[in-house]
Amino acid sequence: MESSGSREEEPRCTPSEENQGQTETGGAVRTDSSPAPSGPCPGESPLCTGSPQMVLPEKRWRLAVLLGAGVVLLGGAAGLGALGYQITRLDRLQPDQLREAIGRLQWSAAGIACLGAGGFLGATLWLCRLGWKINRTGQYPPPGMRVLWKTQIRQGPPALLRANFA
Repeated sequence: MESSGSREEEPRCTPSEENQGQTETGGAVRTDSSPAPSGPCPGESPLCTGSPQMVLPEKRWRLAVLLGAGVVLLGGAAGLGALGYQITRLDRLQPDQLREAIGRLQWSAAGIACLGAGGFLGATLWLCRLGWKINRTGQYPPPGMRVLWKTQIRQGPPALLRANFA
């Protein structure tokens, strides 16, 4: 049953020479070392049988995440550099200018602290959600998760161990 607009259909094993045993499910490509049959994958699992099964990265996703992280790091470094420059100027200011400069520095430091706290809160929530998904599915990475590097699918106790770390 083929539908051109929906990616919610049964996973299909693609039996070409370049991608033996690959199964495409929701954007991530999972592969194993066994030869792939044509048609839907056999058995209870939506993945083809065989070991090891891998989730392959999407190159655009990896590029976007790495570029975003680089921009955040460069922005943070520039902000800290500007803050350091302002601190080195403090000894040359008059008392009235010094009070104003200290007030601006306090607001800048408070803004940096809030951004840092927001980043830690966001990472905490993401990791809690990831751990919950791993516990619920019993598999790491959970189905549909995008990865940055080629990642082996782990099920059972090894997956639950990673859920405990998340």
